[in-house]
Amino acid sequence: MRKVLLSLLVLALAAPSFAAVNITAEDATDGVLKLSYECTAGEVIRGLALQLDVTNDGDGVVATSADGTVLEVGFNTFIDSAYTIESGAPGTYVIGAGHAFANSAAAGEASFPATLYSISMGALDESGNQGGVTGAGELMTIKYTGTKDTLVAISADTIRGGIVGDGITEVNIQAEQLIVLGGECMLPSHPSYAQWVAVGKPDCWCASVNPRQCKGDADGLAQGKQNYWVSTNDLAIMLAAWNKPVEQLVDNQICADVDHLPQGKQNYRVSTNDLAILLANWNLANGPAADCQ
Repeated sequence: MRKVLLSLLVLALAAPSFAAVNITAEDATDGVLKLSYECTAGEVIRGLALQLDVTNDGDGVVATSADGTVLEVGFNTFIDSAYTIESGAPGTYVIGAGHAFANSAAAGEASFPATLYSISMGALDESGNQGGVTGAGELMTIKYTGTKDTLVAISADTIRGGIVGDGITEVNIQAEQLIVLGGECMLPSHPSYAQWVAVGKPDCWCASVNPRQCKGDADGLAQGKQNYWVSTNDLAIMLAAWNKPVEQLVDNQICADVDHLPQGKQNYRVSTNDLAILLANWNLANGPAADCQ
């Protein structure tokens, strides 16, 4: 039955579109892009595929995403997830499983981080009939992480047929380029998130800004011919912040809190535990590795 359902969806996605369907995008604040749809004259959408091209807005950090939520329950089938899942275990895909992110250049799920990818979804029912979505509503939200604003260009994914279904003669993608205002650069799922919020959400704690901060790199800069990322400048920042509570820290001194934890009864943000991490990574040529999460 699953193979029949997927075959029906493939045919629906590949079929030519025969009144207008509108796709709109808006900045939902805090780094969230929200997509909505509208069928203007009773059209029925069987499948939908859009391509997203994501770039930064001048801060040098490209916001990427693997965090998306489909809001329209009628779209319950993610054919690219099915392709990826069944490539290793044929016949195992279950309606509703997987996610909407797809590889923009080939069949299968998108891999992240990525700046060019698609969202692909279809409507089926478990009885073997094609499903469909009509009317209007919210389609999907996508959470971006980065330090500033994100520019998203949205277009039809022509490889997958764009938007297909019954009675569709025109597709309008409004706000084809949209600025999503900068969201948080650390996701709530990060183990340091609560501490990050408590100390004022410093950008330097985020791996997208300084991928060596957790190793003792307080200034985000390399020193000397050997490219020491943890060296005397970082030690100077640490000493200036030594055994102080967060309310006494100024400038970039919170960046020397490399373990992201308070220490002692006085809740010192920078103390012996941070120093131990810094010393473990002291004056490593072209190091330490930029692998903070």
